[in-house]
Order: sequence, then C-alpha cells, then structure tokens
Amino acid sequence: MKPVRTTGRKQIYFWGKIGMILLLLFMWDFPAVQAQKKRVVRIAYPIQAGLTQIDEDGKMSGYTYEYLQEIAQYTGWEYEFVIGSNRDEDLLALMDQVAEGSIDLMGGMMYSESMKERYDYSAYSYGMVETVLQVSAEDTRDIVIDSRIEQDLTVAVHENSVARKNEFLEFCEINKVNPRFVYYTDYADVRALLQNNEADAVLKTSADRVEGLRTIARFAPKPYYFIASKKDDSGLIKELNYALQSIEQSDPYFSTRLEEKYFGNLTNRLVLSDSEKAYIDKTQSVRVGYLRDYPPLEFEDQGQPAGIAVDYLRSISEKTGLAFEFVPADSTAQLDQMAAAGEVEMIAGMTYDYDSAQQRNLGMTRVYLNSQYVAVLNRYIDETDLSGKVMAISENSWFTGSEDTSLTRAYASMQDCMESVYDGKTDYTIADGYAAQYYLNQPKYNNLRLIPLTAQTHEICFGVANRGNQELLTILNKVILATSDEEAQSLIYKNTVFHHTMTLTDFIRENSLTAVTLISGVGLFIIAVLAYAGHQRSKMNREISLELKKHLQVYQLVNDMFFEFDIKTQKLMIFDPAAGQKGEAAQVRELPQQDFRCTKIKQEIARLLKMESGGKAIREITLNDPQQQPHWFRIAMQTITDESGRCVYVIGRLNNIDEQVKEKERLRLKAERDSLTHILNAETSRKQVEAELEARPQAGALILLDIDHFKEVNDTYGHWAGDQVLGQVAQLLQEVFSGEIVGRPGGDEFLVYIRQSEPENVRQRCEDLRRRIQDIRLSAAERLSISAGCAGASADSTFETLYQQADKALYQAKEKGRNQIVYAFQPATLAGEDAVQE
Repeated sequence: MKPVRTTGRKQIYFWGKIGMILLLLFMWDFPAVQAQKKRVVRIAYPIQAGLTQIDEDGKMSGYTYEYLQEIAQYTGWEYEFVIGSNRDEDLLALMDQVAEGSIDLMGGMMYSESMKERYDYSAYSYGMVETVLQVSAEDTRDIVIDSRIEQDLTVAVHENSVARKNEFLEFCEINKVNPRFVYYTDYADVRALLQNNEADAVLKTSADRVEGLRTIARFAPKPYYFIASKKDDSGLIKELNYALQSIEQSDPYFSTRLEEKYFGNLTNRLVLSDSEKAYIDKTQSVRVGYLRDYPPLEFEDQGQPAGIAVDYLRSISEKTGLAFEFVPADSTAQLDQMAAAGEVEMIAGMTYDYDSAQQRNLGMTRVYLNSQYVAVLNRYIDETDLSGKVMAISENSWFTGSEDTSLTRAYASMQDCMESVYDGKTDYTIADGYAAQYYLNQPKYNNLRLIPLTAQTHEICFGVANRGNQELLTILNKVILATSDEEAQSLIYKNTVFHHTMTLTDFIRENSLTAVTLISGVGLFIIAVLAYAGHQRSKMNREISLELKKHLQVYQLVNDMFFEFDIKTQKLMIFDPAAGQKGEAAQVRELPQQDFRCTKIKQEIARLLKMESGGKAIREITLNDPQQQPHWFRIAMQTITDESGRCVYVIGRLNNIDEQVKEKERLRLKAERDSLTHILNAETSRKQVEAELEARPQAGALILLDIDHFKEVNDTYGHWAGDQVLGQVAQLLQEVFSGEIVGRPGGDEFLVYIRQSEPENVRQRCEDLRRRIQDIRLSAAERLSISAGCAGASADSTFETLYQQADKALYQAKEKGRNQIVYAFQPATLAGEDAVQE
C-alpha cells in the first residue's frame, strides 16, 4: 500500500501556526500599550473644612479627598487638583468650568433638578449631610427641643440658606418652636452672635466643620454626589459609578469611618448646664458607699478611703465642685442595704449590667473602668485541666462562681482568697485583671500565676441609689466621657503598683532554710555569709525572672501588643500576645522592618518626639495587613527620660479595635429599621426609592396606604392591640410584595414601591392585599380595612412628585368611603417646583 503525501498539509499547518502566534503577540501588546496611558482627571478643589482641606505644610486631606484616593485604587486615575476658595463666587466659577468641560469632576454636590440639565450626576452618592441646630459648647443653658413645650429661639442662619431655613420651619412646626432669625455671611459672624447672646443657636449643615459648637437637633438628611460635564463622552461617569459601587460592596463601612474621622465630635470639654450647677450649689455633699477591702478598686488605707473608684470621684470633685462623703461597708449586701435605706446616694463600684442594676434598684453611670476576669493558680496546679479543683471565691466578688458548690470555698475578702491559694488550701481563685495585678505585684505571692478565664470584659461603673436623680447621673456621665485615657490610666497605675517593703516575717516565710542556717552557729559565719550572698543573688535573679514572667502573663490577658523603642539604637522591641494564638512563643523580640506594623509605629513615635508638649499621646490609626485588609488600632505612647531629662525610650501599646468599629456600624445599620414593625423606616425607604428611580425611571409604582379608622382601633382596643395590628399589616405587606421596597413613614401609614411592574399586575397585587387585610379581625364582628393610593413612575418622576401623586390618590380613596384603592398610572409633571442648590 502506497503512503499518502502530506507535504502540502504540513506547510499549511506550519504557516497557520506562525499566523496565530503573530496574532496573539499583537493582541497581547495592544492592551499593554493602552494600560500605559493613565487617565489624568482634573478635580475642582474648593477649600472646605472637613471635605477638601490643605494644611500649613501643603498636605491635602478631607472626606472628599480620601474618597477620591480610594476611587483611584479601582480606576487607576491620577489627579490634577484645581484649587479655589469657599467663597460663593469661586464655587460658581469652579462649577462653570465643570460645565464647560475644562474641569472633569467636582464633589460635595446635592441633587437638583435644575442642575441636572447642566451636569451629569454620579449614580451613587458618597456621603450624607444633615441640617443641624447647634449652640456654643460653652453655653450652659438647658436648651432642649421638646414637642410638648412651646418655646422661642433666636437662630442665626446664612443669608443665602433658603432651603435650610424652610427645612427648619417645618421642624419648628412639628416641635412647637417659635423661631426668630438673624442672618450672617460667614462663620466669624456666628461666633460673635452666639457670644453676644444675639442668637441662641446657629442653623447649618453637618458638613460645615466648626469647632466650639455642640449639636442639639438633627433633621433633613440629604445625600451628596460627584458631578461632571454633560459634554464629557469619555466614559468618565461610567468608571466613577463602577468604582463607587465597588467601594460600597467591598467595604460598607468606608464612608462611616470617614464621617467619624472628619465630622465626629469636635469638643471633649466639660460643660455643665445651669441646672447642673444649681444642683451642685444646693448639694452639700453626696454620700458614697465603698467596700473596705476590695483593692485596687475600693479599700481602706490606714483608715482612709482609697482605690481607683475613690480617686476617680476625687477627680470629679476637683472638676465640678461636687463634694463626696465616703461611707465604708464590709460587703456588697451591706452596701445595698445602705442604698435602700437612704444612708448613701452612690455606690463606688458595681458591674455595668442592667439586670443586676434593676434587681439592686440602682441607676448606672457610663463605664469608667474595663477589666477582664482571670484565674489565679498555685504554680503547682495544671492549668490545662481545672476540673475537680477547689476554687476560692470572695463574698464581694461579682463573678458568679462554679455551679458545683462542693468545689467552692467562700472567703470574706480577695486577700483571703489569695492567701488560701498561696497556702494550697484551694487550687485557684477568680479575680478581675486589675485586682490580680495588685496582689501579684507583691513579692509574697511569687508562687502564683495567671491564666485568662474568659474573653468577656468586666465593665465597672458608679451606682446611683435614686434612679430618678437625673442631675447627679448626668454630671457623673459628662465627667466620665470628658476624662482622657491618659488620666484614667494614671489612676489605675497609681492604685495597682504596690510598693512593698519586705519585713522579717516575709523573709523567714520565703527563706526558712536560710534563716535556720544563719542561726546554726557563729563558727560558720563567713561560710554562711558567702552562701547567703550567693543564695540572695540567685534568688533575686529568679524573682526578677518570675516578676517579668508575671508581667508578661498580665500583658497576655489584655491581648494588646506592647512595644519599647530605644532612641539611641533605633530598635523597636515588642511583646505580642497574639503570637501565642499562632503557636509561637509570646516573648519580647525585635519587630522586623518588613512587618506591616513597624513603619507606622515608628512614624507615630517620630510625631510624638516632635510634639512641643512631649510626654504622652493616644491616637487611632488604620493599618493594612499583608493581604491589604484594613484594620483599626488605638496606639498609646509615653516617653521615658533619664536623670538629665533627655528622652531615651518610648514605650507604648497597640490595641486592635476592629470589633468596636464593627459594633458601631451594626448599630448604625440597625437604625435603618422601624423598631416596631422591623420594616424600613422613613429615611431608608425614601433613599431606596430614589435609587430605584435614578436607576430605572418609568418602571415602577409607588403605593401609599393608611389603616382605616386606626385611631378608633387604639381608642377601643388599646395601643398594644394597635401595635399588633401594625405588625400584622407590615408582615402581610412583605408577603404580598415580596422583593419590593416596603417601609413605614410613620403612624399607620405604609409605603410600597414595586419595581418594573405593569399597571394590571399592580392592580392585582393591590387588590389581593386589600382582600387579605380584611382577614385580620379586630373582633368577631369587626374586620380591618385599608385605603390606598397608587401612582406609576414616569421618566421625570422624583420621589417628591411620585409621593404627592400617590398621596393625592390616597386622599381620593378616603373621600370615596375608604376600603378601596385609587390608581394614577399617568402622573403629570409638577410645574414650578425647582430644587434649590446651595
């Protein structure tokens, strides 16, 4: 059989491969060339405190600036900033350049229908601004907005703030405030108006960062956006929208952190109101009950009250003039009896726990001390297994103890518990971290050691015997919140470091063999002296080693990283308890330069050394780990000087506060829900509807509904029954309109926004709702009913216009006799309602 000739096919195959390789090389090189061309975006940068600011060194910062830098992480943009002032004429000039296209982007702009004709808005907002009513931080008057009390207020407002003024007038109508307005042109005028008592308060936005003011009311929140020119056809807005969406999805807490960083509380000064000062003037002294033997929190030292709680109250007395009289007690039960009998008005220390406070009939202040429960063991006890071991517990301890009472021994004081463990009568005891540190700092307890008992912290506050004593509770809380971390730490250090002089009894107790040797005879005096000297040196080394070990164990309990920086050698030494969780030994070591924390810690140390005040500093910083995940830390530092006053070391600690930040965010997200029905509240539902209208106009329908004669339901069956009805209606709305936006603007009014729905489908679902509502019975003879108005969205619909159309339809349904739904699927554009941009 002859072989088949394949020479032609091989040539075709060969040249085909060459062509494919050339094509792939071309396709590979093309995007590489494109990637080299980075987009340079021109940004309008008006100098606005908190939003877009520049310090004296020319460094830029602010909420909008940091958001732009985060956007650049997703887009690869480079920025060219066009700087201007915050004067109206400069702002308008920058906006004109954006409209003409010579500037690409400008931030901090609220939405306006009139501006939409001239600018393109980003699809997503990047922040929220509220209208706020603020007074001077030094104003001691009790200015409280109370809708039950009619009051007069003189309010300073910017001469061009028409929208702010209208929002405030609506707020005044609801809260029975009679406003009188005075007008200003800049914030220098505001301070003069407040200081000269020509105005009680100033009306402004939360984005206007002004120090020396405190907020007494917030209302009318509004989102703000980036704007670009309508002439831009480069895809800039599309890239911006993608970046904003990516930031929100990957880090929902990013904007909240920036909000807290740049617009958080600007004053920590202690300011007492006139009523609080009057209370202090008329109160001769406040009697405070304290425990005689519960160091370091509260105890007696040579017959005088002492401890962290006592020193804290003395500090409060110095700051406020409020006098305290200390009354001792032997037990917690005696303290409770004294409080119930009116013998004391306060308790020096109690666990911050609502159930316990209610049971003891005590009010609680804010927490002034945090600690952690630990187990103190005899050194011969196996810490890995405490089952079957006997525990010593103090009668005054707040720890609940073991469920097996046969393995528990009660003692009158914590010192008795320590003695019991030291002598081997019990195996371990439970104490909070500061109490354990107080005792273990004493040399006599050198055979005891610590292990963490629980990750749960022990929060300590003051107890107020009269739970209705509002003035005393408010004064105490204000001082606690105004007390710095440095001041609180100094009170703790003062009461936990034990300066002990070793007595002969202590010496014999710890060195019984040595004592017997010394008494044995003068003939061996020289040998005994040398032996004793060697023994003492060895013992001292062991004690130093044990003291270091004890302190390292205490450091491990708080889960903080402690560091020491030698200024001469530039070495950064750390003790990192987290190493133990990774299977490494938690020991003192030098922090390598490549560690992601090293550079930042050294930068903060350099800042501390440059401070004219020197000494101490506490800051909150953000660090990215090796996986580029951000983490929040609190860093506290203090300088150590030699005898000549020269700074030789910087010591400090680094505390991970991620959980605190996340908890704050959890509370913020919880605020988006209505507390009674657990559906969206008014503000959140409004924002979601506005987002839907922006993304998909002319696609949905808005339904407003009221429960018919709901006031009669409350009057006849009681408010509890009324609340149950509201909950049932909310549940039914979520079932019928599953996947849609369901909210409760207030009272018995509910809101539903249906996405992408045909009119007939809307009618069917609405009628289904109306019929199922009637299945809710108020009694055997009475059924529930609703009236509703439904309006369909059009291309130019806004939330306000759509809401007005649905509300008008609802009103018609009520006029026609209730228990029906009126539909308006062809809404007309409202004329003469131009939005105002300030």
